[in-house]
Amino acid sequence: MAKSSRGRVPAAAPFAFRPPLVDPPHAKAALDSTLDLIPWAAYSLGYQIGRMPFAIQLARTAPQLGADCFDAIPCCASVIRQTCDLLGAVMPVGVASLIRGAVNELEAFNNAAAHTFSHSERFVWDVAVGNYLADRLPVLMRGALPSDSCLLPWLNIGHEIGDFTCRDPAHGGQAAVPFRPVVDAVRILPRAERNALREFREVAALIDRPEFEGEAGLRRAYVDRLAADWPFDELDPWPACPFFTREIEALHRRIDEHLLSRKADAPLQEADHVPRWDRNTGKLKFGGVVIREVAVQAKRVREGLDLFQKEEWPTCVETKFSDDPKKKLVKSMNKGLIVIEFYPGGSKNGIGWRLRTAR
Repeated sequence: MAKSSRGRVPAAAPFAFRPPLVDPPHAKAALDSTLDLIPWAAYSLGYQIGRMPFAIQLARTAPQLGADCFDAIPCCASVIRQTCDLLGAVMPVGVASLIRGAVNELEAFNNAAAHTFSHSERFVWDVAVGNYLADRLPVLMRGALPSDSCLLPWLNIGHEIGDFTCRDPAHGGQAAVPFRPVVDAVRILPRAERNALREFREVAALIDRPEFEGEAGLRRAYVDRLAADWPFDELDPWPACPFFTREIEALHRRIDEHLLSRKADAPLQEADHVPRWDRNTGKLKFGGVVIREVAVQAKRVREGLDLFQKEEWPTCVETKFSDDPKKKLVKSMNKGLIVIEFYPGGSKNGIGWRLRTAR
């Protein structure tokens, strides 16, 4: 496998290494411990995997355009590795390693081809191997997050936008690619997320207007929104206008900027004496300090913590368990805890929490 140099970054960063060829905004965000990069990681993982076929196609044009065409695959691979580092805590066991392995193999093959081309101008890209590795990534991506993860909408919208900009006619002479999956992906974002970005609200509103039915109608509705910024009135976005794809690429850049600026939740103050549970990272905190990390497989423990977090940590919550199942759940929830403890209480189905020093 081809080796690449990686510079170490401070331990406070979300991941231990900064891969090469990462855009400066991404590298800067990686050094900022005040940011919540998990949604960005889910979105970017989907986007980069959606764009990977285009990166491979670009590498195939090296004989015509030169050795710089080989840079696209390492760029995609670097960001995918970053996303795996960030999402490792919320991914099923082993999936991050499989995705990293696939992009590492693809990048190693690409670098070997680039080396051969730069030294002898002989093109050695093996289409079969390239397609095998690229086709493997979407399959792995579908298992990258648990089925109940709140990050799935971000993963989905990233893949739809990446896939659309990769295949739309602006990048070739093929038939027009449906725009509706992009609109549908925006629509399944939680309402609060859609309302946070003007572009999301505008895309989501397209399907709410019955006069814009069908693929051509959706494209026309989206372009009408942008009409004031277009230089020529006669430009037609259907079916093969490159300006339409460029607008979707601009949408991607706006989403990227939006997600890279999300601030992490402020640490809890010790005076609050209230725990905080983050199901995305699997971390239970008290006073801003992690007091336990819960694996994805511990579904009942996560459900119990979800219930406490949803109700903002009252003294007791009502569960669906009683008797022995409840006792087993309490025992599992207390595993590894020192600062706080859970106990059966409140009612037949109740579970409470308290400081251990309060016993």
